[in-house]
Amino acid sequence: MPRLHFDIHENGRLIMDEDGQNFANVDVARKEAALTGPALQPKPSPSALSK
Repeated sequence: MPRLHFDIHENGRLIMDEDGQNFANVDVARKEAALTGPALQPKPSPSALSK
């Protein structure tokens, strides 16, 4: 079972995933990344949406 680490690059910073997660295989890890990635994106402020 592979242990994969999801490091985050944000505003020129690197946030290392020191713990990682175990996944059954790389395909399962890829699906998790696809589902989790959008949740990590900053949400636009209400004022930015009204422009």
